Amino acid sequence: MSERAQERAHDAYELDLHVHTAHSFDGLVSPRTVVEKARQLDLSGVAITDHGTIRGAVEATEMAGSKDFVVIVGMEVATEIGDILGLFLQSPLKSRWCEDCVYEIHEQGGIATLPHPYRHHSRLPFELVETFDGVEVWNARDPEDVSHRVRQQLAKPYSLAELGGSDAHWSREIGRARTIAICPDLSEEHVMAAIKARRTVALRCARSGSGVETLATKAVKHGRRAYNRIPR
Repeated sequence: MSERAQERAHDAYELDLHVHTAHSFDGLVSPRTVVEKARQLDLSGVAITDHGTIRGAVEATEMAGSKDFVVIVGMEVATEIGDILGLFLQSPLKSRWCEDCVYEIHEQGGIATLPHPYRHHSRLPFELVETFDGVEVWNARDPEDVSHRVRQQLAKPYSLAELGGSDAHWSREIGRARTIAICPDLSEEHVMAAIKARRTVALRCARSGSGVETLATKAVKHGRRAYNRIPR
């Protein structure tokens, strides 16, 4: 089969590669609700990327229940230079240092991606950026004009896969930004291969939220931290 014929044999699958559940310190959505909402939106899959844990992702994989929907086990890690996303993980990431974190992701056979690169990040050394597999060109919580800057300054110069994720912490945010993966069929293996081969397109499906979701997320985060400091 020719290369062109092989390309025609591939299909496009839409996934939200950045979703949080109640297992994140600032999320309130159950893993079950994430899966149900994503299915309602006709998404082909989601990556559950809770802060500091894969518990929500593991729960969601048990609820997916069929071959027409995939749940990717992920985790968002706060490092000294900002957040890093690990996708296709086998176990929780332990390191909180950027270089070690990326190394740990790859050691697990996973994908290292840079979420919302111009939000909550300090200087990004080019030696580090070169070790990533992909970057969020579209994050639904970012202003719309950020995507061009991400594409021109990071995705293209460093040949990174262009990814999209909603960064949802509330159910109505799910699917607002997506990754289109060009695959022969739908499976974790083929979605990963599409990212590695840079056969992805970042897509935004809605304008930035009103800011209510972001403010509510911050309120949940601060409220939980305050509660945890109360002697009991």
